[in-house]
Amino acid sequence: MLYHGATPVLLDPGCGVYTANTFNEHRYEIWTMQSDWHNLPKVNGVSQHVGCIFCADSFYMNNGMISVSFKNAYTPDSGLAECTRKLWFKDGILNIFDKFAFEKDENTVYEHFMIRPEPKIEGNRVIFEDYVLECDTNGEISYDIRPFDGDDKLMDSWKTDKLYRIIIKYKATKELENKITVRNTV
Repeated sequence: MLYHGATPVLLDPGCGVYTANTFNEHRYEIWTMQSDWHNLPKVNGVSQHVGCIFCADSFYMNNGMISVSFKNAYTPDSGLAECTRKLWFKDGILNIFDKFAFEKDENTVYEHFMIRPEPKIEGNRVIFEDYVLECDTNGEISYDIRPFDGDDKLMDSWKTDKLYRIIIKYKATKELENKITVRNTV
């Protein structure tokens, strides 16, 4: 999650109103419980898997940089050989550097970022309110809308009735490295 003061920029939707399905075998049919609706990649059609064995391989922070290796958060059918994310701030800009290595030659990665305001796409940039998300690797950028369907808890938390998901689709061979920046424009 990224906040600028009290303003959510990149967010995690959280959990909606609890229902019986929140606590049974249908839990992961609820969109807020699925990794595709969080700031996580989907690799070769595979989302981060459920269960405590599907977790980050390593996490460390050094001199203001966070580094997470999370290949093991995905099942083997993702084709991942390596998956790392590094995050750091410099001059008021959030830098996100993702590196993927694959076991096969043709791969597709979808990066997801959740935001509250409706975005505008201009080339490799996404503009939303006073912020710009920009990627330095050729990716196909789109977005979709996730309505809250009357969920009072989500509407109260985010002061809206929907969220937007930025989707950046990358085609890759054996490796993919991409840098995404998020900055305030004022």
